[in-house]
Amino acid sequence: MDNGREQLGIIRNEVESQLQRYLRLDRVVESFLCAEIERAMNDRSDVTLPIATGELKEYCMVFNAMQRGSLFLSIFSFMEFQLVRVCREVFEEYSETRLMSFKGNSITKSKLFIGEVVRIDLPQFLSDGGEIDILNLLRNVLIHHYGAFSKVREQKFNRLGASITPFPDVLVMPGTRQLGMGEKFIPEVLERTSKMFGELFNRMEKVVPGAAV
Repeated sequence: MDNGREQLGIIRNEVESQLQRYLRLDRVVESFLCAEIERAMNDRSDVTLPIATGELKEYCMVFNAMQRGSLFLSIFSFMEFQLVRVCREVFEEYSETRLMSFKGNSITKSKLFIGEVVRIDLPQFLSDGGEIDILNLLRNVLIHHYGAFSKVREQKFNRLGASITPFPDVLVMPGTRQLGMGEKFIPEVLERTSKMFGELFNRMEKVVPGAAV
C-alpha cells in the first residue's frame, strides 16, 4: 500500500477491536463456566460424568486455569503477529532493511526493527526487562514445560517481577513450581498490551510515510 499512514490506521483499528473481543470473551467465560457446572451438578439428570459434588470446585478451578492459559497464549500470539505485521506492512516497503535480517525470535526482531529502522523509542512494555520479557517467559513455560518452572526459570521470573509492576494473580505455586493464574491476570495483560500498542502506534504515526507534515 502506498500510504503507510492509512495501513497503520487499519492495523491499529484491528488491534484495538480484537483486544476488546478478548476482554469480553474472558469476562463471559469466567462468569459462565462455574455457574453452568454448578447448575449441572444440582440437576443430576444433566450429569454425564461420574463427578462427585465435592470435586466440583477442584474441576472448576482446573478448567479455569486451563482456559486462562489458553487465552493468554492466544493473546501473546496475537501481539507477536501484529508487531511483525506492522513492521512488514507499514515500514519495510520504505526501507532496504528487512525484518528477517535481524536475529532472534519474532519479538526480538520486531523490537530491533522498530528501534533501528523506524527509529522511535520503544514503549516501556517492550523494553529489555519490561513486561514483554516476563510474558515471554510465561509463554515458554506453558508451551515447552507444561506450566512447570525449573529452579532457574523461577529465579528469572522473580527477578523480572521485581523490576516491573507485578501482574496480579500470577505466581509460581509453592512446592510444585506450577504456574498459577487467577482471574485478574488476563484483564491486566490485556490492559497493559492495549496501552503498549496505543503508545507504539502514536509514535509510529509521527514518522510513518504518508504522515502529515
